[in-house]
Amino acid sequence: MHHFQKQFLLLFCCCCFDFAQADIPFRNHRFDSWTGLEMPKDAIVFVGNSITDMHNWGEAFGGDARIVNRGNSGALSGEVLQNAMSWLQYHPAKVFLMIGTNDLGSDTSEYAIVKNISALVKLVRKESPQTQLYLQSILPARDQKLRTLQTIQATNKMIRELAEHTPNTTYIDLYPTFLPILDNKVYSLDQLHLTAYGYKLWCDIISPYVGLNSVYPDDAEMLQQDAGLWGSHGMRATYFSLLPIQDDDILFFGDEMVKNGEWAEQLHDTHVKNRGTGWGYGGSIALTSAMVDATFSGKMERPKTILLYTATDDVNGDNDLVEVELKYENLLKQIHKVAPDAQVVALTLMPTLDNNPRIVEFNTWLQKFAKTDSNLKVLDIYTMLALEDGTPNPEYIKENYLYAKGYRVVADAIATMF
Repeated sequence: MHHFQKQFLLLFCCCCFDFAQADIPFRNHRFDSWTGLEMPKDAIVFVGNSITDMHNWGEAFGGDARIVNRGNSGALSGEVLQNAMSWLQYHPAKVFLMIGTNDLGSDTSEYAIVKNISALVKLVRKESPQTQLYLQSILPARDQKLRTLQTIQATNKMIRELAEHTPNTTYIDLYPTFLPILDNKVYSLDQLHLTAYGYKLWCDIISPYVGLNSVYPDDAEMLQQDAGLWGSHGMRATYFSLLPIQDDDILFFGDEMVKNGEWAEQLHDTHVKNRGTGWGYGGSIALTSAMVDATFSGKMERPKTILLYTATDDVNGDNDLVEVELKYENLLKQIHKVAPDAQVVALTLMPTLDNNPRIVEFNTWLQKFAKTDSNLKVLDIYTMLALEDGTPNPEYIKENYLYAKGYRVVADAIATMF
């Protein structure tokens, strides 16, 4: 028996997954959101955890409509396997998979990770044998529980062996290129996720396999800007600072609800570009303002339309609503200044389980304010997503997160605005 086969016999004796509990509601809503999306013919699918999820892959490769993102922040290898049919049923042309860092970070063994990856590979080969599968190495990352450079490399070795023994499966070794993640803020702000420069390097490596060149400039290292933010928000700002804008674009700014909606797919338009941020419920006006700064910094081009969904944290907190309204008004002034000819469409806030009186009051103010601003329209999604008593419709919203049917309702309403 081959050494590789012996290793995999051991996998079935390994302990079960230690699922991270904290962000399960978030992960569930992201997984569910994919069930409402029909993928394009010959899709190129990026699958994984937050390191995949954070990036705007379609934009980075020139706005090709075939490219879709199926990364999920916090995702574990077993969850990716369980949700694979949401994208695999469409028989994609190519799948780029990176998974495992969260498993190691929650004390899941290398063998258990590769067991799940092996099962996923078998599923792909069974359901879509012509799909070209690319198994990408786990990136270097800061130590956390079982995750060390040693366990990452050990897992990568087994992933490589799996690829070498599977038809239509290629191993891509990203690990050496990204060792600077651990001590160079040009690559990462948290020793785990990537800046725009990091994604530029990643895109350059996989470009021959994708069959497209990236739009990132050669001097991305020098040009990227984090808008004065830290962690995931700062890194997301770096992509926005470098990804190009065209005059027929529709930019969608806002919080987690925006970030985790695949709006270009929902609206069948690659000119719809996601500028949302956040991995947990909510988001603030101040954060959206920083992303507006990052997006327009150093660019002459301006979009035709800006969509806006923000203030969730501000309204759900205990801030004086008059102050919140003033902050929102200042954000609108900022947007009008950087994109004076763009039509702005502000979405009202969604209903929640426990704070609807303040949300209704804020939404009412927003609708009244729009009457004083000729470049501002308001789209009332609160009413669309609520029951008669004003609480969230459970078909659309669960645990304050928008699900697939809810995203469809919002996307259809947005489509009527153009």
